[in-house]
Amino acid sequence: MPRPVTTVKIADSTYRITALSATEGRKIYLKLAKILAPGLAKLPSLKDANNVDKLLGVVVGSLDSLDEDTLDLFCEAFGKATELVVSDKQQITLEPGAFGEHFCGKYADMTRWLIECIKANKFIDFLADK
Repeated sequence: MPRPVTTVKIADSTYRITALSATEGRKIYLKLAKILAPGLAKLPSLKDANNVDKLLGVVVGSLDSLDEDTLDLFCEAFGKATELVVSDKQQITLEPGAFGEHFCGKYADMTRWLIECIKANKFIDFLADK
């Protein structure tokens, strides 16, 4: 069965994010839950976590819980599952080399991309009904 693909536009870039397999995603899910839980608990409504701007606030507020190895894990796993759409005929997978060049000086875009990857992988869908 093919994995779902989500297309998102951030600033001037378009990305195709392929969902991770459960095997690839379970470690990320656990780490993400531990990092975001305190910030999500402070939202007036957990439905707010589905709003990118509010989730961005939670992520920024949780950065002190994020270590370098975990950020590397997220970026590498999501990067391998993301294509940067250069044109209709050219896409670049955001593996380490391309990732570093593409997001050079664009840390806000990188943060938004991480949030879109979290959403595309449905790591926070359980919040939708809360």
